[in-house]
Amino acid sequence: MEEETYRVPKVRERRGLAEEISKFALCFALSEHERAMSPKGGRRTLSGTDAAGIKAAILGERLRAGDEVEGEAVLSGFAAIYNPRAYYPSYFLGEMRAELRKGAEEPDVSAHYLPVSTLPPLPDGSRIAFMFPRAKQAFDRPDLPGNIRDVLTRDYPHIPLVAKAGQQVEGSVRFRARLCRLSREAMAERAGVGERSYENYSARGLSYFLKPLEIVPTAEPHHLRGSLFTEMSFPGIPGWDRVLAILEETVCRTVQEIFEPRTRGERKEIPCYLPHSGHQVVRFRRRLLGLVYDPMVVLFRSPNLIGLYLPCDLLGDLEKTSSLFERFVLRLSEAIEGGLELESSLKVEIAYDNHLPWAKAGGALRGESFLILGAAYPLLERTLEWLRS
Repeated sequence: MEEETYRVPKVRERRGLAEEISKFALCFALSEHERAMSPKGGRRTLSGTDAAGIKAAILGERLRAGDEVEGEAVLSGFAAIYNPRAYYPSYFLGEMRAELRKGAEEPDVSAHYLPVSTLPPLPDGSRIAFMFPRAKQAFDRPDLPGNIRDVLTRDYPHIPLVAKAGQQVEGSVRFRARLCRLSREAMAERAGVGERSYENYSARGLSYFLKPLEIVPTAEPHHLRGSLFTEMSFPGIPGWDRVLAILEETVCRTVQEIFEPRTRGERKEIPCYLPHSGHQVVRFRRRLLGLVYDPMVVLFRSPNLIGLYLPCDLLGDLEKTSSLFERFVLRLSEAIEGGLELESSLKVEIAYDNHLPWAKAGGALRGESFLILGAAYPLLERTLEWLRS
């Protein structure tokens, strides 16, 4: 009797950094927005909607390219695109979200507020913003897909908007916009999306974007929390024990120097997942050290990466927050270099905004890993050039 066998799906191979930068390539494809597909037939109008309603109408085939939409939503130049290498593993974030679903109170400082990125202008000067549902209060789950499996199994209730240079696209707004769709050729040229992938992406609304016809800010206050971030690398391999010996004390001292005094409570370790005390330390064998010291989150990823994160209100006084974050990054880098007696400075691998002077001076997107990536994937090199531009 022939033995019965079952087909086991092949484990999808992760491409690491290439997969992360390919998410930015989806955004770079919007540089072809002038070549958006022309509408066929009469135009329809969907009123009283937001990003979630637009996505649902696309999925239900009630909207198509050329139709108009109007309603109220939240606009932001930030989106949770890049998943840093120096970050908590997925299962740990899952435990955080499980506690939140059980009714745990959201702490002000936590890694479940995802790192966000803002994008440079497109080659023609247009800017990319993102439209979110009015109910969105925080970036607490991925907002852009990393692979086709995510596209097929998740509904992402956000949609990009391509605005003219100088157009205000931030906060709560009333809007009227035209729904557009990138062509196969544009997605293939800019993002390397193949024929079958294009069909799958389009079926989930990921080849669509909005061109604003009218945007009017509303008086309704809104908060949108996410984390400003930078990922940095040590010169050489400093060693787990050496970093462990100085990192916590150095981070705590630097936070106290840069930020206003605050009450943090007692120091906590695992199994506390949500850092309600404001001071939490987590160790993952000899690979990862996570430290929360209100208001900063710092993670060391062995052998030589460190991630710095500042959860904040992205629609608040961002200029002040960005200045504090810059001062912390520069001061902590200097303290670590002195404490470990490094021969050269820490290098910026990537930041929430790679055009900031401190990020450019630190070599953002120009490290060895990015040079290797650009040589291996010429299409992604064009995306990296745009992000550096």
